[in-house]
Amino acid sequence: MEEEDLNLVFLNKIVKLCKMGMTSIEFVVEKMKKGTLKDILNNQHSRYQVFLEDALNLFKKYNIEPEKFEIEEKMLIWPGVRFNNLTSTNDDYISDLILQGYYVAASDIHKKMRLNMNLKPEVKELLDNFLTFIDVNIKELRVFL
Repeated sequence: MEEEDLNLVFLNKIVKLCKMGMTSIEFVVEKMKKGTLKDILNNQHSRYQVFLEDALNLFKKYNIEPEKFEIEEKMLIWPGVRFNNLTSTNDDYISDLILQGYYVAASDIHKKMRLNMNLKPEVKELLDNFLTFIDVNIKELRVFL
């Protein structure tokens, strides 16, 4: 696979992860009462939006459209199934659900980055910042378990 193709693969991955993360947060936040966890999740949602915009701006820079992505299809996978059957709005339960998504996202990106680090500097920087964002989010949510 060519270098440019790998850059697009990673940019598409960030777009998909941002959309999935934002949708997950929107779903649980609307069912939560006011509180610290809700505030943290709303803040994480805002930061996802910034990463999404940054990735979309790189697509514009390269004059390429991102892949089409059906969020509903992706949300049917586990733990998305559990979101659809949300049985509790307790902070520990919500944190656990969101954390599972963060662990999968971080693992997926790390595996793919190990395979080829020959990325454009702006894509590599965005990926590194996104992984830092996920790490910070994990630390923020672990305290609720």
